[in-house]
Amino acid sequence: MANGERIGMSGHTRILFEVDSLINASPATVSRCAMVYLDPSDLGYMPFLNYWYRCKLPLTLPQSAIEFLRELMEFSLDKG
Repeated sequence: MANGERIGMSGHTRILFEVDSLINASPATVSRCAMVYLDPSDLGYMPFLNYWYRCKLPLTLPQSAIEFLRELMEFSLDKG
């Protein structure tokens, strides 16, 4: 806390804070709180779809089918 006080929690309590930026956070605060920074480009559904295209589709599927599926997903999901 800003005034140096601490909040007592039981051993099974967890708190999740979502912040807009870490501009005022010190490296010690980041390491103690186990903060994880996610770049906005890594958020959304596209990283999951790209992983799915690379790793989860059958290896026997032709590349043209994968590209067609990618186009269909991008067309329908962006509009949704």
